[in-house]
This record gives sequence, C-alpha cells and structure tokens, in this order.
Amino acid sequence: MMISILKSVNDIDRTLWDSLLKHKIPFLDYDWIRIWCNNFVREQQSKIYLVSKKSGEVSGIIPLYEHQEKQLGIPFKGFSFTANSHSYRTQLIASPQDKGKVLNAWLDNIFKNERFDFIKFKEFLLDEEVLNHLENKKIKFSLEEEKRPPYIDLEGDWQNYFNSLRGHFRRNLRRRLRNAEKQFGKVEYRVFDGSKEQLEPFVLQGLELEASGWKGKQGSAILKNPNVKQLYLDIARVYFYKKQLHLGALYFGERMVAFNFSLIANQTFYLLKVAYDEEVPKFSPGQIMIFFLLQILFEQKIKRFDFLGPSMPWKLEWTQKYNQHFTLYIYGNNSKGQFLYLVNKKMLPALRKIKFLKKLKNAI
Repeated sequence: MMISILKSVNDIDRTLWDSLLKHKIPFLDYDWIRIWCNNFVREQQSKIYLVSKKSGEVSGIIPLYEHQEKQLGIPFKGFSFTANSHSYRTQLIASPQDKGKVLNAWLDNIFKNERFDFIKFKEFLLDEEVLNHLENKKIKFSLEEEKRPPYIDLEGDWQNYFNSLRGHFRRNLRRRLRNAEKQFGKVEYRVFDGSKEQLEPFVLQGLELEASGWKGKQGSAILKNPNVKQLYLDIARVYFYKKQLHLGALYFGERMVAFNFSLIANQTFYLLKVAYDEEVPKFSPGQIMIFFLLQILFEQKIKRFDFLGPSMPWKLEWTQKYNQHFTLYIYGNNSKGQFLYLVNKKMLPALRKIKFLKKLKNAI
C-alpha cells in the first residue's frame, strides 16, 4: 500500500470518496466532510491521507486536522478525524476487503513520519476489527466518552410496533395528544416540501424554536454559534438537492411546537436535531412528533430510525436497542503521548471514582 497526503478535501474526486463507503453513512460522505471542514478547519491544518494499492486504486481515505487540546491544564498536540459533536458518527473510510491493510499502512506511515501526542476519532462507532489491529501492533489506545445512541428497526407494521411499547407510555401519549387537540384544535405533523427559496427560512424557524428554550439560555443552541449555524444551513442546502434532507415540524393549530432536522440515507432515518416549545411541556410535543413521524416512516418502508446522540429516557420509551460510540484516542510513542495515555486510562478514572465515593458518602 502507498500513502499520499493532500491538504484539502477539495483536492479529492468526490465519486472516488463516496465509492469507499460501504453503508453510505451520510456523516462520512464527501459533501458532509467538505462542509464540516469549510466551517471548522483552516486549510493549513488539514492532512488528508489517501491509501492506495500499487496499481493506483485508492482503498482508503483518512481525513485529519492538526490541533491542540488540554488535559489537567497541560497542552497536548495531535490530530483528529474531521469530526466534532455535530458529526454524529465516524468510521474508517476504506473498501471492506482492504480495511485491515489500509489501517496498517496508515498507522505505519503516521507513526514513522509525524510527531504527535494523540490521534482522536470522536463519535467512533465501535469497530472490533480496528481495535484488534491496534492491539496487534502494540499501539496504546483508549475508548473515552461512551455514548449509546438508540435506534429502532422498523420491522413489520406500525400498529404491532406501537402495541409492543409500554402500556403506560402509550396511554400517556394518547392522553396528551387528546388534550392538545382539545386546547389547540388541529394537531398535525408537516414535512417540509417547499422550494429552495423557502428552505432557509424554515430551517431558521426550527432553530429559533431550539434557541427559545434552555439551550438558548445556556448558550449551546445552534444559533448562538455562527460556525455551527452555517454548518446546518450548508447541510440543509446540499442535502436538499441530494433529496436526502427531511425537515419536519409538529403544529398545534398554526403554532410550531416541535421541529426535527434529519437525513435519510440507505433506508435509514437519522434524527440529527430535535427542538420543542418549552411553553407547552405538559403535552410532550417532542414525543407526539416522533409518534406521527414513525407512522410515516413505517408507511414509507424505511428500515431503521436512528436517534443518534446520547441515550436519554425519552428515546428509550421507543426502543431498547442502541449502537456504541466512543472517542477513540490513539497515543503517540513520545513521552507526552504516553503521559496522556496514563491520564486518560488511569488518573482520570481514579479521580472520577474518588468523586463518586465522596458523593456516595455524603448521601449516606
């Protein structure tokens, strides 16, 4: 295998890139990574690794960027896969038959030619094959920040699925829907089907709903960060043209009370962002929206509904199945890399345990 390094995603043929994606996960495709880089990474930070066979056929792509982060107040220098909390899922981009060879060639190259303390893959979908390769090469790594994004396999029909859920949850949901209809009249879920000129105003209306609640007060709402806001507007525009964008909202009368920003790819519905009107929480508008949305997806024969993000009680009312995500750290062979390994693997877990024991003692 041969390695070449490019400085920009724009230097790569998009057809070549997307041909390597086995499951067509949208968060790894060319357009997503390009949009993400345009909003979060300066070009001089980028290192795009292409792994090719001797014939010249590209078998793998590893898009990275250089950056620093601090642990215990100490700065560490390294590389990260082009992802953050708005990337939802990462995996190795490689042809399935060459995955092991791609990983080995890339690891050999980066350890030989680069000085780094860490390489980080945020939102890494657990992949035992990748971890086994790291172990076999005696490379130190750790899995941090576990998340368990729930998902639903949309098998059978809607009614049988809904009847399989907890009776208490079903009764509460129906009661809240009836109460909303009594107070507001018509309760309706609407899928955006407007023009490109209407697209951005609709997205912004949904994002304003998010910003009106606790996220806006906390400062974590999308509209509070210009780069994040532009990321979602760019994603909406590009995936609207690709016919993979789903924007939907729940209305009580003509009042938008819940909103979702989602993608559909490879027969999977990805729920990226959800917002609801916090002035009407007693009606559970977010759950009513999911109630209507799932019925539509069953009718459309979509195969999977992926909640993404961390596991939360409201998601677990709909399913007990989940994926496993971690932040994968690969540590450099230098002294700071080995120290960071000790920090993440030994010191921080010990400190968390001490804090937990103190809380437990105080609670007794």
